[in-house]
Amino acid sequence: MKAKERVRTAMRRGVPDRVPVVPQICTPHAIRALGLDYEATILETIRRPELLNERDYRCAREYGVDGMRAWTLPAPLDVTKADGKWYGVDPKTGQRLGEVDFHGGGGILRPESPVIRTEEDIERIPVPTPAEIIKSGRMDSIKRILRDAG
Repeated sequence: MKAKERVRTAMRRGVPDRVPVVPQICTPHAIRALGLDYEATILETIRRPELLNERDYRCAREYGVDGMRAWTLPAPLDVTKADGKWYGVDPKTGQRLGEVDFHGGGGILRPESPVIRTEEDIERIPVPTPAEIIKSGRMDSIKRILRDAG
């Protein structure tokens, strides 16, 4: 069986030739498994988030697994170093958004001020539609992976 058939058979409660393997490949693992420079790769991924799915896909192919988890990507950010620390920076405003989290996989640790204080704050949180997410390009790396993987 090929991977796609194996997963489809299992999802339909059939009996595949073996148990499908679809691991969660986390950023730090993929970087190290592929022999990449950890800090430089984290910083480049913040600048170019599409590298996140592409790197995880490359790692999944190296392992020969049946599937992988892919991410809806964040917007690209700039990075800057100050006082010996790296910070994510809004490319439009130049505002520092928070420290780069090298220990937790490359996100941005935003300052701890609550965003939600009242129910009205919840209502102000923008919730994009699927069409808006697709139009934004945040799914483009997943589309490329699907074309390549079949």
